[in-house]
Amino acid sequence: SDYFIFNTIIVGATDDWNNPACSSKYSLLDDTRKIEPCKCPKLGHPVVGYEYGYDMTNEGNVVQMAAPGYRLGILSSDGTPTLKDGTSYASPMVAGTAALIRTINPSLKARGVKDILLQTAQKKASKGNCRDIGHGILDVEAAVKMAKQGGFKKMVTIGGTNTDSGVMIIQTSDGGYAIAGTGSTLVRLDNNLKQVWTASAGNGVVGFSVQEGSDGTYVVSGLDLTAAKCRITGIDSNGKVQWNWAPVTSGLDYMIFSTKRTVDNKFVFCASPTSSPTYYVSNYLGKISSSGKVEWFNYQPKVDGMCLDAVQNKAGSYALVTAHSSSLWFSQADSSGNAIGSITSHTISPKGLNYKIRVTSDGGYVISMGIYGFIKTDSNGNLSWKYDFGCTPSCSGDKIFLSALQDSDGNYLAAGETSGSAWLLKTDSKGNKLWEKTYLPTGYDKSSANSVQQTTDGGYVLTGWADSKATSTDVLVVKTDKDGNEK
Repeated sequence: SDYFIFNTIIVGATDDWNNPACSSKYSLLDDTRKIEPCKCPKLGHPVVGYEYGYDMTNEGNVVQMAAPGYRLGILSSDGTPTLKDGTSYASPMVAGTAALIRTINPSLKARGVKDILLQTAQKKASKGNCRDIGHGILDVEAAVKMAKQGGFKKMVTIGGTNTDSGVMIIQTSDGGYAIAGTGSTLVRLDNNLKQVWTASAGNGVVGFSVQEGSDGTYVVSGLDLTAAKCRITGIDSNGKVQWNWAPVTSGLDYMIFSTKRTVDNKFVFCASPTSSPTYYVSNYLGKISSSGKVEWFNYQPKVDGMCLDAVQNKAGSYALVTAHSSSLWFSQADSSGNAIGSITSHTISPKGLNYKIRVTSDGGYVISMGIYGFIKTDSNGNLSWKYDFGCTPSCSGDKIFLSALQDSDGNYLAAGETSGSAWLLKTDSKGNKLWEKTYLPTGYDKSSANSVQQTTDGGYVLTGWADSKATSTDVLVVKTDKDGNEK
């Protein structure tokens, strides 16, 4: 729905009152060729502010990008050299760059040109808030380079001859991406899905989850397959391992499936022992810093089974999800990691270890449950509604959700697999399906999505795997718009 009439991209300027240059005169065409009212800035043309030295003017939430627009040397109408500033001069720079992009790559449609402009913009903060200037400041050189490379990539596979898979993906502070998975513990991509570096936390260490710290450190939970032990690893912004930490109490080893960032820029995780006699019945909740310092590591006496995920809620306390026999258990802990409240149980017959939990805007949670779909709960883990496939313990599992989230519009996204293809499904705030998309890259026989995140442009990015019977299994990465389109 970002295509413009006659495939033309319109560059508009904002004014001093944060109003976009947008009117019903410049309507958009959606994918069904139906005229719809102009919507700025999320669906519309780029709205431009301008750069003023180290500061910005014409800031605001409608601005999608900025361009140089202060003390520019131009010729006046009578040919006299003069200095001018304002969005009247910044916007033509963006329009000129758009024209240059299309000259270099005439096959690009308007939406592709806009993607390049926004994705290559320099991520420079204004008054400490990058959002004031949208995606950043116009970078002509980077935009031209991306146009020569064929445009903004939407789907890539990464791997060699081994079995590689993306387990979790995040968007990084510079607009790129980091993937925890198999093959390499951590893979770093730029904003055009081009590999920057890979990192290994040790021979045979699989990455389960990744979070980025405020200091640029990536905190990764993973499993050392050679020693059958889990660890948490700190990796710096250049891909160098800085530290490793593994919990040991009474000689026990633990499984740690995830880490989640907390409001104070630390990381919470839950751990389940894998050794007798407390096999999966003595769970712990821990908190660790980006330097590897453990703040606390507390026993959760009411939680039996395998703790798969934990998250900090809006009140500062924590919620945990545990696979317990034929049930999903929801439990809570206070801000210091001490168990509180009672267990909320959801009776299912779990297949695999597929429970993941995230906080929702109303203080509740959304939990993905593998072949049983996903559920929305209140703040105490009580069921609000569910999206499932009517699956029973004997079902084939041809539909599976491995990740779910609430997006900035209050809708819900779930990623997984259906009929052999990576799957992304979107519902409204009540769980009613809005759309679904599948992704299978050319040359592959099967694919699946393990993780989905919303990106700063309002779209989504997912990772998983793509399998080719003729070659190997590779990491799959797909970048989509807000409607799940990757083209």
